[in-house]
Amino acid sequence: MDNLAVGVGATGYITERQSLATIAEWHRSAPNIAAASHAYRDALAAKDEAAAQKIKSGLPWFLLSGAFNNSSRKLSDATAHNGLLGYDIDIHGAEQELSDEDLADAYERVCAHPSVAWAAYSISGRGFKFAVLIDRAAAERIGCDNATHKNVWQYISEQMRLECELPAQNIDSSAKNINRVFYLSHDPNCRYNPDAAPMPLPDEAFVRSAVNDRRYAPTDEDLLTLAFPHIPQFADTAQWEGVYFGLG
Repeated sequence: MDNLAVGVGATGYITERQSLATIAEWHRSAPNIAAASHAYRDALAAKDEAAAQKIKSGLPWFLLSGAFNNSSRKLSDATAHNGLLGYDIDIHGAEQELSDEDLADAYERVCAHPSVAWAAYSISGRGFKFAVLIDRAAAERIGCDNATHKNVWQYISEQMRLECELPAQNIDSSAKNINRVFYLSHDPNCRYNPDAAPMPLPDEAFVRSAVNDRRYAPTDEDLLTLAFPHIPQFADTAQWEGVYFGLG
């Protein structure tokens, strides 16, 4: 955990890295993040979606899963996996809407999980995000392959759903890419666990068959990979890099 770092950037580019502990502290106490979060919630309350989106798009963001070659977060620039997988829980699900009390209870159950390294409420306050730690060998096995990352993401999603009693339809499936960004938000009680234990992963977690259920919608990239499996998407240069952070 100590060698993980997040990169800081602007206008969509990664420019430097900071520790996950620092990101947690920014969630708790950065004045500009607190002000932006309050303004965002005020805009939502006023049903001013345009203002809310403008505020959110100006927030710093960070990448939990992918390590990248340069300041870009394009999939083609991925070089390795950081050993963290990020998840979003939304209060509004496809079939079930969580009450504030249910959301708070789910947050506490997730934070108590031994493999959860970080968790915070979203900028809207209507959901939360969290990171699950895997070990270095698993991260190196994923490398920079987005398809394998998504297989592991789905496996862990199902494990967390079962172990933490989470409604599956409230887990945002759009968070499954290796270059997924998470926006900073104000959460005075943001959790950071430097002693998180890596989640054990069986061999089936790394293959498509483990996640071939109704919630897995293949992207164009997935279909190309299945059609042309002999063509590598990225160089296999697994490095123990860090979590990247950006703005814009």
